[in-house]
Amino acid sequence: MAAGIAALRPAGTAVLVGLELGETGELPLAQIQTQEIWVTGTFRYANTYPTAIALAAFGRVDLEAIITGHYELDSTEDALRVGREDPDSVKVMVHP
Repeated sequence: MAAGIAALRPAGTAVLVGLELGETGELPLAQIQTQEIWVTGTFRYANTYPTAIALAAFGRVDLEAIITGHYELDSTEDALRVGREDPDSVKVMVHP
């Protein structure tokens, strides 16, 4: 969450999607306040994909910027572990 929020420009919006029930985490409150970041959440994925696809298709979101690691297929277990345990990990990619 913190890495995603750090990537936002001032007045940006962070939408927290797909968190486990009961999951907690630390948020960079000073950055949220000083940069006037909006943080919101959604319980379901319903109707979120068309907007995300459109944002990516029109270059409004830098998808490369959120990739924090690349792994070969035989290192999938490591990729999953990093994605779950490293607070600086946003999106890891596994390549065949």
